[in-house]
Amino acid sequence: MNLTDEDILLCPSHTYIPGVKLIGIRNDDGTVSILPEALEVPSDFYQKCESNGFKPEERFRFTDVCKESGCKNWNKGRCGVSDTILEFKDSTGVDRNSTHCSIRSQCRWFSQNGFDACRMCKYIITYVSESDATALSP
Repeated sequence: MNLTDEDILLCPSHTYIPGVKLIGIRNDDGTVSILPEALEVPSDFYQKCESNGFKPEERFRFTDVCKESGCKNWNKGRCGVSDTILEFKDSTGVDRNSTHCSIRSQCRWFSQNGFDACRMCKYIITYVSESDATALSP
């Protein structure tokens, strides 16, 4: 059986590798604004981030093909990140209306947990720096 693009699920919190697409930008309050369309990432993107003193995942969200069992977050045939974020969905006061998302039809999290995952998406940061972790500690 040949897979079409629609059959391939995408990770909405992929680490940066050449070829990923940009889907979100971290705001000052720590939430992520999801872009209306996924954007191609320039080949010098990583170097620009590094020269400015940060990892791309600290400030941006990327998407690429879900690695499934090739990912450290894969657990019992499911994305562990998507399942874990649902534990917090009732404590965030998140608006139940979901925003537009350019990858929803192929999103692993949506495929797995529906709009509840979408409600939590803006709170997920792929990489938290040591200084961010310290600032978030009680």
